[in-house]
Amino acid sequence: RPEDLRRLAAVMCGGQEGSDTVGSLSGTSREEARARLLFAEPGDPLCQSVKRIRADLMQAGYRPATARTYARHIQQLGELHARLPEDMGQTELVGYLIYLLDGCNVGLPTYLSARSALLTVYRGTLGRPQEVARITRRPEDLRRLAAELGIGHGCGSSATTGKQFEIRGLT
Repeated sequence: RPEDLRRLAAVMCGGQEGSDTVGSLSGTSREEARARLLFAEPGDPLCQSVKRIRADLMQAGYRPATARTYARHIQQLGELHARLPEDMGQTELVGYLIYLLDGCNVGLPTYLSARSALLTVYRGTLGRPQEVARITRRPEDLRRLAAELGIGHGCGSSATTGKQFEIRGLT
């Protein structure tokens, strides 16, 4: 649903696109707003995939808060590209991290958290370490990799060059 994706983008970026965006989703906290958006349709394949990944993380001994944070990053990745994590490769992963850095202006701790989530899930749960092998700790190196892959900064922006990621429903 386009309106939910617009709200999701606002929540992903800290509710900066309209002061009432987050509050209008739940009437209370940002976490509840995220939960409503991200897990609104339990039968959705993306939701099922994220729940399985979260369960795998819990079974591997990750703390509940860490598993929840990693699952949220994987959910956001799926929502951004409108695909399942299992169906995405290095280009989409780098695109997601560039989107966080340039589109949402997140800080280094959030970037590192998202990177850790991708490394953990793709190396462990999904068994595809080659997809995250070149994703580095330093955002500058990630930007070089993005340029090498032809990924424009600020995914979805018409002002960028290179591969554009369509954020469905966002205008």
